[in-house]
Parts: sequence; structure tokens; C-alpha cells
Amino acid sequence: MGCIINPKYTDPKAIADEQAQKYPRNADQIKQQYNDFKTEQNLKNSQPSPDSSYTVSQNKTSSWSVGDPNAAIHLGVNKYQYNHRINITLVCDKNSFYPKPYSKKKITWKLSETQQGTTETNLKGEINLRPSLDTNERFHSVTVTTAKHTYDIGLDGLLVFELEKDECE
Repeated sequence: MGCIINPKYTDPKAIADEQAQKYPRNADQIKQQYNDFKTEQNLKNSQPSPDSSYTVSQNKTSSWSVGDPNAAIHLGVNKYQYNHRINITLVCDKNSFYPKPYSKKKITWKLSETQQGTTETNLKGEINLRPSLDTNERFHSVTVTTAKHTYDIGLDGLLVFELEKDECE
């Protein structure tokens, strides 16, 4: 027994072209839908997944003001807190078909002298750091200490980090 794949039905462009020929009245609409699909796929592929990334969001914490906020003249000061969301996945043998996650292990982390702590990786090997600061300045690296080693992990791009082989035994 075998399975045969018809490439015509796995290629969205081929499907769009076929449908445009089959329904000439709607050809422009079909081509536009394909272009929208292609743009959406390119955006999805170019951005790191939210599960393994670094984002900063803003949260207004307090303010004082004189006058109605909708008035022509409004004097006031707003204070903001910035929530840093750092998701790092620790794995063993990153280049294998199915990387083994470094799961349910206790680690310590350090972003700066004041931002540090201890956490445990989840079953997928992820650590989720959630510091809230007065600044939106991004950190460039985090120091992670496991049972056997200390690693400096850069916080750019997709944050999947491969541990030393002896760490995973």
C-alpha cells in the first residue's frame, strides 16, 4: 500500500490559478484572496512564535491631572510600568528530529543585579520570565544556571537554547 500526493492540491498558487480559470468572473477576487493568504503566511513565518520570544508591553499605573481629560487644556503626568515577557525554551540536541526538552528542572536566572530569581522549567522545557520595570529598555541577555552549568543566552530572535550534552543525561 502506498499514498500518492498530488502536488497540484498541496500548492495554494496552483489551486488559485485553477479556480481563477474555472470561474473567470471571480478571477480577480480569487487572485486577491491568494495574495492575502500569501502575505499572511509570510508574516507568520517571519515572526518568532509568541511561545518563544521577548516582548515588552506598557501598562499605565497612575496619573495626576488638572481638568477633564477631554478638555482643551489638560495638565497631567502619567506613570507607566513595562511588562517584559521573556519565554526561553531549553532543549537537548537541538538539531535532532524531535529535540528533548529540559523539563521539570530547577534553574536560577539573572537579567541584572536587581532582576533575578529561581524558577522551574515546564514539561516543554520553557522558562517564562515576567519582570515588571519602570523602563521599556530591553535586556540583551539572561544568565541561566542549571544543576551543572551556567549559560549566557542572548535575547534576540527565536529563543530556543541547546544545553550541553552532559546536562541532559
